[in-house]
Amino acid sequence: MASGRPIDTVRPMIADWGIEKSVSFIVGMNGGVLYDVRRREKEEYYLIPGDACLKVYHFYKDLDVVFQVIIGPTCYTNVSTPESRAKQLEFGEYEIEVNMEEFLKNRDVNKMVLHFDPSYMPVIEKRAAAFRDNRVVGFATADDFYEYVDPAVNKGFGIRQLARHYGTDLKHIVVFGDAPNDREMIQIAGTGVCMQNGSGSGKTGSGLYYTGNQCGQCGRPFFDETDHRKRCRE
Repeated sequence: MASGRPIDTVRPMIADWGIEKSVSFIVGMNGGVLYDVRRREKEEYYLIPGDACLKVYHFYKDLDVVFQVIIGPTCYTNVSTPESRAKQLEFGEYEIEVNMEEFLKNRDVNKMVLHFDPSYMPVIEKRAAAFRDNRVVGFATADDFYEYVDPAVNKGFGIRQLARHYGTDLKHIVVFGDAPNDREMIQIAGTGVCMQNGSGSGKTGSGLYYTGNQCGQCGRPFFDETDHRKRCRE
């Protein structure tokens, strides 16, 4: 399983979904972390320095953006509300409001996250085009998230580390994805499949399309949306 979320919150989700015995590995934090479920071993790659995150923070802080840094099951943010805390709990994460200037000093992290209203994405992308720092690279991960990571890190990188870890060739790997940050892993896998309701960038890297859709809440594929909404709530 590959996710932009931390290993600490993906593992409980897998248990809740009842698929724990079927999952051998987790690629977390957009490819920055690899976790071997059977051995309970974790590998972490290419953290970004706090001062690079602060540069991102200062560059965007005049905009209507909430900043997030996720460490383990905790989301550290500059703005926390009852609504946002409830939303984080849906994904097994706890939200804590901090002073970003102080929090990021001398602290290396996996990624810096910008959260905003989906209608604000064009503003974010326009501003991002003017940002310059070779220590980080930014990209949209959903219609309301834009994230910065080390330039070497993406889900494709995570899948390469997975192949190395298990001693297998990429041509034997099949991946399914639907989000913009799934593009690289779809491109490098032997067989890359983009869901029918997936992003345009994901479909660009895929030679195959799945005729079903993928739920943004639980991650499960489905054909009948009405039926799935009922099962998802359950």
